[in-house]
Amino acid sequence: RRPPRSTRCATLFPYTTLFRSVGGIADTFDAVELMAVGASAVQIGTALFAEPTALARVRDGLVDEARRRGLSTVSGLTGLAVL
Repeated sequence: RRPPRSTRCATLFPYTTLFRSVGGIADTFDAVELMAVGASAVQIGTALFAEPTALARVRDGLVDEARRRGLSTVSGLTGLAVL
């Protein structure tokens, strides 16, 4: 069985490397998970076919998650899992 996607990303890319995550992002949890292991940006594509409002929903979810964690910006979510 393969490890979770976030674990594979953290293994492949050291946390000092900036990268954008593309593919499989359908909700806020997916975006936060990938940002936590170092993604500086996430790209939503296919999810928009199923739900045209997915981009706004994920964006708003990232803002809410950053605030919940006491962060002033969404970019503060990047690298949380490797601190």
